[in-house]
Amino acid sequence: MCGVCKNRLPQKKLYRFTKDEDKFTFTKTKRSGRGIYICSECLKNLDSKTASRAFRCKISDEEANHLKEVLIDR
Repeated sequence: MCGVCKNRLPQKKLYRFTKDEDKFTFTKTKRSGRGIYICSECLKNLDSKTASRAFRCKISDEEANHLKEVLIDR
């Protein structure tokens, strides 16, 4: 399930991000720290407000843009 739009999708179609000590990591497996799954559509439209709500912590615009860049690099 996408942590932003709450749509139920197969895990293969979702991106998993974890936040460990102020660092966001793209991962395909579960890791320690706060983690969420995000669909590609929500990741394209991600802003700091939406990301903060999904991760349940304050996220700056730069960090939200970094998450989008990870999608572009994949």
